[in-house]
Amino acid sequence: SYVAKVCSNRAVPLLNIPLHSSELVAGGAPWMRRAEDERRVRRCFERLVEQLNGQRWQAVTLSEFAIQWEGMGAAERQKEP
Repeated sequence: SYVAKVCSNRAVPLLNIPLHSSELVAGGAPWMRRAEDERRVRRCFERLVEQLNGQRWQAVTLSEFAIQWEGMGAAERQKEP
């Protein structure tokens, strides 16, 4: 996906996707009106996760990321993947 390519090419250290669970069900958000919308969004997220899992990405909480980031030196933060 475009997002996976950009994150990898630019060595982005964090991809945060802020969504409320209510936004992922039909009627929970203006862009999520029907059951088909739910399936479409779910497929998009599944593809993104599959693509990112094949690279250097890992799922962590923001707290876990902050601990890892603080433990890294400036030079290590600038490394290419």
